[in-house]
Amino acid sequence: MSDTRRVLIAGAGAVGGYIGAHLARAGHAVTLIDPWWENVAAIRARGLSITAITAEEAFTQPVRALGVGDAQSLVREAPFDYAFVAMKSYDTRWAAELVLPYLGPDGVIASAQNGINDPTIAAVAGPERTVGIVSGAAPSRGWRGRNRPTTRRRRPPSFRCSPSGCRRTRSWR
Repeated sequence: MSDTRRVLIAGAGAVGGYIGAHLARAGHAVTLIDPWWENVAAIRARGLSITAITAEEAFTQPVRALGVGDAQSLVREAPFDYAFVAMKSYDTRWAAELVLPYLGPDGVIASAQNGINDPTIAAVAGPERTVGIVSGAAPSRGWRGRNRPTTRRRRPPSFRCSPSGCRRTRSWR
């Protein structure tokens, strides 16, 4: 069995592009869906450019990018293992509805957004298919396929969750 996962990300802006570029660089099969056609065209032509705090951390990564209207073509492909919603909070519901049909039976959706949007995703996908995340990255969107982090890299806190609740296991470093 391969460690490569199929990852679908709704939103190719600052956060979605940052996550997608790093996952693709790590060898995962990433597909980005974005409503901004100019951004999709730039990613298709040049890949995602991640400028970083230091020059050594900067890279450009080819990533598959689709417009929202192209998403229907995914029905002919293998299902995705994971999906991220990386859109503005007011787009959460429709973005979750967009990615859900393309997930495999054990696939989950995570909110990579500002705010707490997990309940909205859970209302669409079910709580058993919704995963919360905490991100230590704070990227900002550049211009068409160019993203950059705005803070130095730190290890984010870790949480251990169970049906009875979550507790912090490590603080910011």
